[in-house]
Amino acid sequence: MSDKEIELYLKTLDEGLKAAKRQMLEEKNLYNESVTIRDENNQIVNIPAKDLLAKHFYN
Repeated sequence: MSDKEIELYLKTLDEGLKAAKRQMLEEKNLYNESVTIRDENNQIVNIPAKDLLAKHFYN
């Protein structure tokens, strides 16, 4: 694979992961569910999906 092909592959992969994350958060938001993540202090926390959607997708 050339460098250009690798860059295109990685870009496509990143876009797919972002779309999957958004879809998962939107579905969890429909049912008022939370998502368990690790915060900036490496603590495990539950955050409502609507908060993560607002922070990452609806700026």
